[in-house]
Amino acid sequence: GRSNHLIVAANRSCKVEVYAIDRRGEQGFTQAATKTLEAPHPVWRVAWNATGTVISTAAENGTVCLWRRNFDGEWTLVQEIAKISEPTRCFYKNV
Repeated sequence: GRSNHLIVAANRSCKVEVYAIDRRGEQGFTQAATKTLEAPHPVWRVAWNATGTVISTAAENGTVCLWRRNFDGEWTLVQEIAKISEPTRCFYKNV
């Protein structure tokens, strides 16, 4: 597989850290690089998509941001989804 792993961490600040961890055979792992993402709001949670190509961050104000890495290896904010003010209700009718 891959020669490195990516780990993302947030600490309820506006900064999200993306760590690249290299495999070194019998010597274990070493930290190769760190990228800092500047989120527009304090981040409470982070998650990857199924393929590991998109990071989602959930902010304390209810917004979700989606980040994608470009060809230069830089993570960019591609979409910010605002909180829905009122929850939607779904009613199902058994037929």
